[in-house]
Amino acid sequence: ASCAIVPARYGKACGRVRIAVLSDIHGNLEALEAVLAEVDRLEVDLLYSLGDIVGYGPSPAACVEIIRRRAAVSLLGNHDAAVAGLTSLEDFNEFARSAVDWTAARLDEGQIEYLGTLPYTHRAPELLLVHASPVEPERWHYIHGMVDIEKHFAAFAERLARIRGVGIAILGCDFVTGTAWIVAALAPSEAALLVLGLAQV
Repeated sequence: ASCAIVPARYGKACGRVRIAVLSDIHGNLEALEAVLAEVDRLEVDLLYSLGDIVGYGPSPAACVEIIRRRAAVSLLGNHDAAVAGLTSLEDFNEFARSAVDWTAARLDEGQIEYLGTLPYTHRAPELLLVHASPVEPERWHYIHGMVDIEKHFAAFAERLARIRGVGIAILGCDFVTGTAWIVAALAPSEAALLVLGLAQV
């Protein structure tokens, strides 16, 4: 990756940087630990989290602490926002609403505060990361088909982002659009990992 897309506080010398992008961990500690073992094996330089650290899974506190400690970039997901009281539960089904209440009861004040401070997007030269869509990222637009893909991913180009990342679940697969990777979670409570060879994108 170009040094321009690495957060300044990490101060890596210019050269090739390997970045692991995770999303939709949803409190699944076992999946997160398995992914991180592979990240460490590959000697990845930086970890980016595209949101939904919590929700559904049984280990929200442990997952929050790991991401807080290890992620160079961590974004707000809709489940994170719900637990932090930042978004309406109107669009959540009954299981998701129950998961929000259950999760909030298992996090301490500092962990909930941490979730509430996460940004909706991360920008760097030629890079844009979001949990849902760059179009109104706070409204958590789901992407259900090619029409939605074209609409929302066009917004990346309008924002001059050559390298784009999306975290929220998209039809159970990853999309590659042009020369840019679009990162999608495989399914709820599965941690999706893509180690980006950004210098080759």
